[in-house]
Amino acid sequence: MSQAGELKFIASSLQQTAGIWDHEAAAAQSAAARVGGMSLSRLEAGVFQIIVGPYDEVVTQVSARFEEGSRNMRGIASALELAAQRLGRGEQASLTAIHRTYALPGLKI
Repeated sequence: MSQAGELKFIASSLQQTAGIWDHEAAAAQSAAARVGGMSLSRLEAGVFQIIVGPYDEVVTQVSARFEEGSRNMRGIASALELAAQRLGRGEQASLTAIHRTYALPGLKI
């Protein structure tokens, strides 16, 4: 595989991986919403009312960690997409420089 082909493959792989991270971020956000809906009222707890406070605290913490994870996963996806874009721009700049070099008058290779 040529170097240009390798760079395209790497950029494509970075973009695919970014898509996976975006998908997982959406799944984590969905999980945060589902967990957030698991809070109990005193009426729902019935005879187990003593656990309502600690239980709701756990629900809040788990939901918050899922939201935090979702934000961080989106950040990772953005970084991968940026790396793929910069790799593509760097490759294009290198190709342009090579073409300009060969186009110089009087240059013999």
